[in-house]
This record gives sequence, C-alpha cells and structure tokens, in this order.
Amino acid sequence: MKFHLLRLLVLYFFNYSFAKFNDDVSLSDLVPDPLFPDQALRQDYVTLNFNYDDVDETVESDRMFSISKMNRLYKNFLFQGDLVISKEFLKEIVKASSIRGKRQAYRDSNYPKTIWTDEIPYSMHPKMPQKTRRVIRTAIKFWETETCVRFKNAQQRGKNTSHLFFTHQNPGCWSTVGRDVHMKKQVVNVGPGCDQFGVVTHETAHALGIFHEQSRYDRDEFVDIVENRIIDNQKLNFIKIPPQFLSTYDLPYDLGSVMHYAPYEFAKTRKHFTLLPKDLRFMATLGQIDGPSFKDVLLVNKHYKCSDKCKSEISCQNLGYQNPNDCQKCKCPKSFGGRFCEEIEKSSSEICGGTINVTDDLQALMVNFGSMKRVTSRRKCVYHLKANEDRKILLAVKILFGNCIQGCQFNHLLINDRSDLITSGFRLCCSKVEELHFFTYQNFASSEFSTGVHAFQGILVFRSG
Repeated sequence: MKFHLLRLLVLYFFNYSFAKFNDDVSLSDLVPDPLFPDQALRQDYVTLNFNYDDVDETVESDRMFSISKMNRLYKNFLFQGDLVISKEFLKEIVKASSIRGKRQAYRDSNYPKTIWTDEIPYSMHPKMPQKTRRVIRTAIKFWETETCVRFKNAQQRGKNTSHLFFTHQNPGCWSTVGRDVHMKKQVVNVGPGCDQFGVVTHETAHALGIFHEQSRYDRDEFVDIVENRIIDNQKLNFIKIPPQFLSTYDLPYDLGSVMHYAPYEFAKTRKHFTLLPKDLRFMATLGQIDGPSFKDVLLVNKHYKCSDKCKSEISCQNLGYQNPNDCQKCKCPKSFGGRFCEEIEKSSSEICGGTINVTDDLQALMVNFGSMKRVTSRRKCVYHLKANEDRKILLAVKILFGNCIQGCQFNHLLINDRSDLITSGFRLCCSKVEELHFFTYQNFASSEFSTGVHAFQGILVFRSG
C-alpha cells in the first residue's frame, strides 16, 4: 500500500509547515508485522523489542527519581517505602492479607473517622525553605481545586490541635495514611530533593487516606512482581492490602497513577526491575511523578463523598463526572474537554491538535517542539484518531527524540486506546524504547505530545485495519 497522504506537522517555537513523503514508501517499510495489544508475547517482549535480561537499558535508571530511593536511610522503618504506620496496624495487614478483595483507599471499620472532616488543619515547620513552602502550597491548591477537600492553616491553633505537619527536617519523602485520631500531629516529611509537585501531591494523597496503586488486591491482573530480584528483607513492601482496610470504590487499576511504584523499587541492583506491567507498552509509564492522574483525583473525590456537594445531577460524556466545585460542569478524562466532556481537550496552541479521521490510506503525524528557556505552562498537542466503528487502528510510533527517564517526567507521548477512559494511557519519551507498532483495542485512540522547556519530537504513522 502506498501513501495517499502524509500529515506532517512541525512545531518549532510554534512555527509549522506541511510536507509529504515520497510515493514509493510502502506500509511494510514503516510498519512490519503489526501486533494486537492482547497478543501473548511474554517471553521476548517483541512488541517493544525488550530483552528480559537487560530491560534496564530502556530507561536511564541513574536519572530516575524514586521516593523509596530518597528514603533509603529509613527503608527498614517505612512501609512500602514512604508510609509511617504502627506495628500493630502492620501486623493486622499481614495477618489479613490472604483475604481477597479489591482495595486501595484506607477505609476500615473506623471509617469515616479515618478521613478528615471539614477543613484539614495543617502547619509547616517554621524553618521550612521558601521553595518547599511554595511546592506544598501548590500541591494543597491542586487538591482543593480538583476535589471537595479543603485545608486550613493551623499555624496559630496550638500544639494540641490535630493536624498535618509538613516538615523538611528529615531526609526523604514520607507520610502517614489517612487521619489518625490518636495523633495530634501527623507528619508529612518533604526533605531535600522531595520538593517536587508530583512527590508532594503523592505524599499528601497518603495523608488523605490513599495507599499505593500496586497495593490493590487485583494488581496481579495488571503487573508481575519479580520476587527473586527484591531485597530479601524488603519483600513485605509488596504485600497486598487486605479488604477490611481499604476500598477501590470499583475504580479500575491505573498504571499511570502517581501512587504507583516504578519498575525498580527495592531491587537488589538497579540493573533489574522488580515490577513489570503485563501490557508492556506501559513500561516507561510506571512511577510517573508529573502529578495525580484523572483516576487519582476521582478516587479522592469518592473517598470524601464529594458528589454529595451537588444537589442535582448533570449528564457527563466519555466517563467524566460532575465537578464538586462547579456542579454545572463535568471533570473530564485525559484528552477530553468541554462542559460535558463532549469535546477534545484544548492544545496549548491553535496550530496543533484536533480530530483525525483514520482511513485505509496510510497517514503520518510529526510534532516537533523546540527547546525554550522558560515556559509558563507545559506545551502540548492533543489529537483524537478515529476510524470507522467496525475497524481498528494500526498505529506505529516511528521516532521519539526526548529525555529518557522513567515516568517520562520532562516530555512524553501519551497514547490511550482503551475504552475505559478513567485509566491513564501509556507514556513514551525517547528512542530507547525502539519502534512500537500495534493494532488498537478499538476504533479510537487519543495521543498527546507534551513537553515543558525541553525539545521533543515524535512521529506517528497510522491507518485503519
């Protein structure tokens, strides 16, 4: 099959142009041996050209930020790398861990005493650096904007007031889980190097009552734990939390959650992973610290019964839900926007983004962001690829030039081809993961090219099939 049309969009400081490939380029040259996402290729990882023995080469692990790595001095005292819980609670978790269920948010027999009511009192250490204060305030503002949870500065309320206490006095990033009625001061530690938006929203989510994503009892359907690569006395950190302590609120498992482990947590060496997604397209996604996902926010909203804030219901499209802070609007999954989530999410520039009709003719899309010294917000181009209802999309990621780091923090191509839009798509950010090509699960896929100040280039080739 020959090219009928090539869509080539070049963004360099938001200058753009169009171009075409030569007509003698064939489909087989660009997309050899297409694969379906659900094909069982667990032995040699053909889909992403992964080699089981040196999968660490797919990312630059020495540049990977890891909360558990930041907390290595306390690894024998913190549960799951960054949680402060009592020995009694830990014993109950271990004892009950054989009971099956689907759980994630801390909800035991004491609920709702384990969540904060009204405004959450908080204070900061008086010697907290200004940069860290700004990041904490930004994280608090995020949770207030995205949920019905509210915080109140408790700096002048006295030592006996039950509250969250943000401090930087100790190394590492860690927190308690949910509200503990027996503690007047619940510490959220934001040590040196932890003052990043994604990290602080992660630790604050713990304080709101959210456990790690891979703690869910249904996690074995989505990830594999490679036990022989885990440090012997750290295997307890991979235990699944029993049902009497948590609830998932029937939300799906999210590999792109900010609460999810990275692949190398508690590994004997940094050259081998301990956690592997069953859908290998998500390998670079695990451990992202950009910030909470759509599902992370939805979980907190459900945990705090935020839907009760709206007296009347509205109908939201594409799995969006009513905004508890503006009951006349919906909160939309990634790549969707509009009052009722009926539109595509806006790109950062009018010259890119939009819906592309996918036909039997091979098309290609290239987005190229140049580097910049400063930006006020992330640059992004959002596309919806849509084929006829009875077709799927054959999609190939041909080229990605970006910063190679686990979680794709600095730049990413985000693709979601699943019907469950609540969960995150998978991230790719550089050519360390060689050409990826596959048939989508359905006739629709969203793609987002995103970066901050860094240069980033990607090429997608696609047709219906």
